[in-house]
Amino acid sequence: MASDFYTDSYSENLDALFAKKGVAHGVRRLIEAGIAAIHDDDDGALAAALDEMPINIDFYPVSAWPAGDSLLSYAARLSAPRCVTLLLSQGATLDLKLEGGDTALLTAVMQTPVVWESMGILKAEGGVSKAGVAAATRDRMARALDVLKRILGAGAAINLADSDGYSPLLLSGHFGAPEFMSVLLDASAEVDQRADNGWTPLAQAASDGRLRCVELLVGAGAALDCGGLANAAGNGHGGCVKLLLAAGAGADCLDPGGQTSALWKAAKDGHLECVQLLLASGADAGLAVIKKSGDTDPIRGPGGGEGTTPFFMACQNGHLECAQLLLEAGAPVDKLRDFDGFSPLLIALCNSNRDCARLCVRAGADVNRVVRGGVTPLLVACQLGLLDACQLLSAFGASRAATPLGTPDQCAVHHKRADVAAWLAASRGPKWTHYVRNGAQVKSWLPLQHLEAITVERARALLRGGDDPLAGEPSALERARVLCSWGESDPTAAAVGSTVTIHSLVSRPSMNGEVGVVVSANASTGRFGVQVAGEAKALALRPANLQPAAEAVEVGRLILKAAEWSPQSHELFPEAARKRAVEVMRLGYLIAWDEERFEGRAGPELLDCWRSFVVPKVVEREDRERELRELRRVSEKMAAGAGAMGAFVLDPTQF
Repeated sequence: MASDFYTDSYSENLDALFAKKGVAHGVRRLIEAGIAAIHDDDDGALAAALDEMPINIDFYPVSAWPAGDSLLSYAARLSAPRCVTLLLSQGATLDLKLEGGDTALLTAVMQTPVVWESMGILKAEGGVSKAGVAAATRDRMARALDVLKRILGAGAAINLADSDGYSPLLLSGHFGAPEFMSVLLDASAEVDQRADNGWTPLAQAASDGRLRCVELLVGAGAALDCGGLANAAGNGHGGCVKLLLAAGAGADCLDPGGQTSALWKAAKDGHLECVQLLLASGADAGLAVIKKSGDTDPIRGPGGGEGTTPFFMACQNGHLECAQLLLEAGAPVDKLRDFDGFSPLLIALCNSNRDCARLCVRAGADVNRVVRGGVTPLLVACQLGLLDACQLLSAFGASRAATPLGTPDQCAVHHKRADVAAWLAASRGPKWTHYVRNGAQVKSWLPLQHLEAITVERARALLRGGDDPLAGEPSALERARVLCSWGESDPTAAAVGSTVTIHSLVSRPSMNGEVGVVVSANASTGRFGVQVAGEAKALALRPANLQPAAEAVEVGRLILKAAEWSPQSHELFPEAARKRAVEVMRLGYLIAWDEERFEGRAGPELLDCWRSFVVPKVVEREDRERELRELRRVSEKMAAGAGAMGAFVLDPTQF
């Protein structure tokens, strides 16, 4: 009935074991006869061997199993019910603890399909076919249940735990045996008994994703605040999470150690379904991990909280969808880690998680936060060679000022990030100061010039907010014209700084698909200089071998549309300009429909001319009065600091 699977495994090194115990050869022969009888659950053969054995029936080890085995625990391990009954009748100690604290009952509850499959026992007994394995599973489970009931019926201590505090009920959940768990619960096993690590049977079963066991424990009244929800969420067991939430577990309950929430653990490992379930049940998206008071970390110091939120962990490990859900649920985008001040944006960049970094920036993360004596997001992006991240950060106002660790340009050069260094140089902007709205100095491209790094939605918001497509050098409008007519004209300087993908290059096919930065344009040769990461020099390539990003072209089309007012571009102008357009159009209607002045069909024709030619010339993107006030303020400031150079006042009316 039983296989010979255990023969080699449990008889290995028996000579050494018996020698250590001083077992004579003849006694060993009798023990081996008993083992063979247990293999076949032959209680008659076992009785004969026991009659001749001159040793205590509780002698162990009788096998090379790591914890050792007594004859009773060996019979429980092999699911031999008749031999179990015989050994108990012969006086075997029911609750004898072996090495590791295992008893016969604990050994019995660990005999489950999960264990048998992992050890290859089911295939050894049932063959490789599914039907054979299923038959072997049914046979073994029937015998294992029989053994469990016989041991319990003999009065085994149902809550007696091993040396780690694991009770039979906890182990039945851990090894995935709801049949065993049902028997133990019916026998009044303690449902909330904690192991030495603080885990209850429910916490363990939920951690292992044993859904049926979790159902049994919840039905038996197990405490729901034991950390089971956090354990299930941390291991991605959505079914267990759903069940526990439905049973009333708090969505913000902590793990058994009392340090991390279920949402934090789910977000950390990217378990999207669990994150969705927890947020739908009201979990706090901003709840940070805590550290027990008095705990000491050799790096972070004593006590306090580490401060990482679920969103921080999702960004750190690159789980974009989880991070998006958390932001939508109100997670703080700039909550810092306590011990070093790292933000979600900074940790995403440190781990080269570009998508998560992009999410942070577009959600309003501080792109200029400085930590550890000078580390900024832009410096990290430059060091790691993340060109797209450098562009994104710059588009949202990342500073290029020097820190104690140097400038972004110096960082890119030092770490040999040639493409990043080339782009930083190309997008540095004019030497002298632009005055934009509040007179702030701009020594790099303005946000609207970063066509590769902004979305169509962002460009629309900038245009409506008053950003001028004509500002900068090259202006956003000039860059848009180049990108939207790529290859239709000779290379122009307005293309410098553009990000392009190489394709159809016959001379160096390995470069196809690489992304580079345009660093020069030569109209006479019809080629661009393109700097690619890892290349010592820029490559001279024709426009036909280069392709600007499709997203940048879409942004460019929007900017071209906003170059001049029209009914179609009206919504792309700032509020003041839109109001001005309405006023001018109203005046046009009044003039066109003046019956005393115009007769017949002249009115509609005049209105068309007014809309097509007059309004575009009158409606300007910039507020002229505001511009004049700003220039006057700058003039007065310059005059105040002129000193020995004499008084100098800029006359705004000259502009």
